Amino acid sequence: MCESITPENKKQAPQKPPLSWRTIAGEILAGTATAFVSVPVLYASGAIVLFSGPGHDYTGSVGQLHLFGDLAMFIFLFPVVSGLYGLASALGVYLVGSGGKQTGSLLATFGCGFLAAGVTLFVFPFAFSSHLIGVEKIVLGAVVLLTAPIMATLGFNLTRKYKQPPSS
Repeated sequence: MCESITPENKKQAPQKPPLSWRTIAGEILAGTATAFVSVPVLYASGAIVLFSGPGHDYTGSVGQLHLFGDLAMFIFLFPVVSGLYGLASALGVYLVGSGGKQTGSLLATFGCGFLAAGVTLFVFPFAFSSHLIGVEKIVLGAVVLLTAPIMATLGFNLTRKYKQPPSS
């Protein structure tokens, strides 16, 4: 039997909150700030745990061993720190984005931030290579540092919704 479609029996499509450039800028800035604060602390604590000991002197055979240890620390900790940079960025984005009347998917925000951090692992060596001049290094460095917060913001805003549906 055919029933007519009326506003009473028609389900309302879920609405998204309006998107604001200020909110997006705040999410990106918060993601970058959160990562800048947390990653050096995590990197330094990892270095202390792995290579605690007296000061490093890079002269002589013992010094070369310390240099090798520092390089190994960078090689082994850099992917971990890069992943933590993406996750810290995503946390800052999520905290700012979920304030007020809206929320988004925590999993999508963390997933996009973590994937962007994986991409930066491949771009980072090119960003700071010796054949680039000053302006190119600055632009590529900014791209490397802003990729994770921008991708986390994208993941959050694609899944954002009202915390409670608005009353009509």
